[in-house]
Amino acid sequence: MRKLLILIYVSCVNISAIGQDLNFSQFYELPLLRNPALAGIFNGDIRVQSVYRDQWRSVTVPFRTGAVSCELKFPVANTYNHFTASIQTTYDVAGDSKLSRLQILPVLSYHHNLNGEDGAYLS
Repeated sequence: MRKLLILIYVSCVNISAIGQDLNFSQFYELPLLRNPALAGIFNGDIRVQSVYRDQWRSVTVPFRTGAVSCELKFPVANTYNHFTASIQTTYDVAGDSKLSRLQILPVLSYHHNLNGEDGAYLS
């Protein structure tokens, strides 16, 4: 009975501990990774972002993560509404094992203006 309770406890702890990416914890620097509905919510017509992180320098081969994203706005008629096409690419390399991951995340979104000015949108 005791072994069964320990097994149940360990499986519950493992399930609740998978909420953050082990290699890249600054998700707030990448709006498309945080929430794809944020694509196109910026001033201007084009946004290009890049992020690089080199962490755990005390180990023999540090963990490296890089990301690049690009967003393009396309206006709809003569309104404040717009359509956005975006792509984000993330690349991780994990230490000595050279375990790597490449993610290519396309995003298409439509933003409908709610108040007739640049301000409140339904995405």
